[in-house]
Amino acid sequence: KKLRTIIRWGVWTIAGLYITTIVLLHIPAVQTFLAQQVSDAAGNKLGTEVRVGRIDLGFINRFVLDDILIYDQSHKKMLSASRVGARVDLLHLLRTGEINISSAQVFGLQAELYKKSKDSKPNYQFALDSLASKDTTSHTPLHLSINSLVIRHGRIKYDCLDSPSTPNQLNLNHINLSDISSYLILHKLNDTSVWVDLRTLSFKEAAGLEVKQLAFDLKANQQQATLRDFVFNSTNSKIGLSTLQISYKLNNKKLDINSLRYDIKNFKALIQPSDFTSIFPDLKALTASYTASLDVQGTSRSIKVKQINIADRSFSTQIRAKGWVSNLQKKPTWDFSFSPLKISSNTLQTVAKLTHKPLPKVLNNIGNVYYHGTFAHTAGKYIAKGQLKTDAGALRLSTVIHGKNIQGTINTTGLNIAKVLDNNDFGNLSTNIKVEGNTNLSHIVAKGDISSFYYKGYTYKNIHLDGSYKNDIFTGKAAINDPNGRLDIDGKAANVMAFIQHKGKLSTDIS
Repeated sequence: KKLRTIIRWGVWTIAGLYITTIVLLHIPAVQTFLAQQVSDAAGNKLGTEVRVGRIDLGFINRFVLDDILIYDQSHKKMLSASRVGARVDLLHLLRTGEINISSAQVFGLQAELYKKSKDSKPNYQFALDSLASKDTTSHTPLHLSINSLVIRHGRIKYDCLDSPSTPNQLNLNHINLSDISSYLILHKLNDTSVWVDLRTLSFKEAAGLEVKQLAFDLKANQQQATLRDFVFNSTNSKIGLSTLQISYKLNNKKLDINSLRYDIKNFKALIQPSDFTSIFPDLKALTASYTASLDVQGTSRSIKVKQINIADRSFSTQIRAKGWVSNLQKKPTWDFSFSPLKISSNTLQTVAKLTHKPLPKVLNNIGNVYYHGTFAHTAGKYIAKGQLKTDAGALRLSTVIHGKNIQGTINTTGLNIAKVLDNNDFGNLSTNIKVEGNTNLSHIVAKGDISSFYYKGYTYKNIHLDGSYKNDIFTGKAAINDPNGRLDIDGKAANVMAFIQHKGKLSTDIS
């Protein structure tokens, strides 16, 4: 009976002391006193001035700090927050040494970070140094988890003071993020792995970029990483990704690039390029929206594109393709099939403006481009085979370019040469012909039929060619079976270009 009485009184004494402590900790004067003690201790640890306005210690493992202010060593305001609250599992910490934060909130975060010059230390380096372990002979493993981290109304500013500013253009030497809002779950962080679930992050950057939502689930260790449910929303753009899987090896904490493998699944996007004007200023006028989807897998040496589809809303411009690229680290080779590749004349003009290079005259002349076929580069050869349609007409082609040599077959029932060359002396061309030669057209071998060819007001019909052109001399056979007359030539004809241009006479040696 006496033992029960002692135990009862002991329990009530402990409970009374705890309740008394809790009551005292809610008295403003006590909270202010504790805040001053914490300020002094933190200031001594960091080697700078630290202010804490009030501390509220809640039940067992909860605390709230109000009006926090930390100065840098130049006595400039470096970090402040209107409120920081957290709930820490103290028993788990004491038992295992692992930090388990069940919830944390940061309100009104303000960070003023800078470097005086490119080579100097940042103004927050002293804080990192003071928190680092002074014992370099041993290592305490890191174990951290946060079940809920909420940040509201944050602002982070960073400047490299000797770097020039670039108004309205994103500059990593001058970053100014405002309206930062975030909800994050850190499932696990240790020396070898991380698992983080970013539910939402939004902010504005002073140069003009606005991120309305960034979210993803990331797991990574020393062999692989998996990114799932990636979401990025800006003012007018949305980007989503189902899965990105990466595998790799680390040698002495450095990536072995040859071990890299990756797989991108179900990438989908709606992009308005002008959203990213702060990154690429030339995109400002590009206000049209484009959709994109992509599935890709590859290594450091090769890429396999399972499907790529990019289009504007009207589908006047569209790239739908699949294929592969290999030998990325040396001389890349590739093979792609397009079904189709469509580029409108407006898109061609936009590309010219973005690259600050004039559009080649031929591309400007032919207008809209449609191509259904393949394009490959292998063994030093560029190979195209398919159907090409433009505003100047349609043709089927099979072409190989190797260095300065070219060979191919062209079949068309109506190609407007006048539009292609911007020369009204010419007109429509219908032909099925095989040609070989060099890219500057100084040497050409041709064999085939020209059904019709308009030149200088007359349409020539039923022309057969089997010969070569070199040094302005045609050698071979030519036959014309025109309704107005027939002509068969077997021999040589010189001064061809001057004759065609009406600047000289044709010199012939024929039989």
